[in-house]
Amino acid sequence: MAEHQNREIGAKRLCALVNVSRSSYYHWCSALEARSLSAEAEQLLYLKIKKVFVESQETYGVPRVWRQLLRDGISCSRRQVGQIMRKNKLISVHARRKKRFL
Repeated sequence: MAEHQNREIGAKRLCALVNVSRSSYYHWCSALEARSLSAEAEQLLYLKIKKVFVESQETYGVPRVWRQLLRDGISCSRRQVGQIMRKNKLISVHARRKKRFL
């Protein structure tokens, strides 16, 4: 829906195509900006994540990094921490060591 937001297709018709109410669509549009971090905020959060990750000698994964950030008074979601860690290839030593056999 986001791809077709500024095109000639009206909101009513677009919502009918994907079986979504118009009020839900407009609620989603208004909250879209609130859900995403600005580049500066993401960079600042990345630096804090990197600091916690390095201090743990690269043993902390997403849950532990997230909990440590909360203890340090940094408000963020576990999902944001996971996305930033994946994006920057911050992988725990323990996760790298696992070998899976089928």
